[in-house]
Amino acid sequence: MNAAIYTYVARPTRQAHEQHQTACLALACDLDLDVTCSYSDGAGDRSELTRLIADAAAGEFSALVIARLDRLGRTIPAAPHVLADLDDAGVTVYAVDRGVRPLTDPASLAGVLTTMLRPCASGRNITR
Repeated sequence: MNAAIYTYVARPTRQAHEQHQTACLALACDLDLDVTCSYSDGAGDRSELTRLIADAAAGEFSALVIARLDRLGRTIPAAPHVLADLDDAGVTVYAVDRGVRPLTDPASLAGVLTTMLRPCASGRNITR
C-alpha cells in the first residue's frame, strides 16, 4: 500500500523533522507500508498539508503516517476537518503515538477525541 509521511514542527529544525520522519518511517515499516512521498511544514506554514490533501484526493497514496494527531492542526476544529478530508479521499491515517491502529478505528477514535478535548476542560488556550 502506498503511503505518505507528514511532519510538522512549530520551531522548524532539521533535527526535529528528522526525528518525526524516523518515527513515522518505523511505524510505516511495522505496517508494511511503501512510503512514496513525504511532506513537511513548520512555524505556522501549512502549504505542504494543503498539497498533501490535494494529492490524497488525487489518489497518490492510500495511507498517511504522522507523529501525533496535533500535527494535522492545533485547534479543535482543524484536525477533524483534515481527517474528514483524508477519509473522503480513502486515506487511512496512522499516528506514531497511537500505534498500529488507524485513527479512524472506533477504539482509537475515543482516545483521539479525549486527547483533543482535554485542553478545553483544563482551560488551556488551544488556538495557538
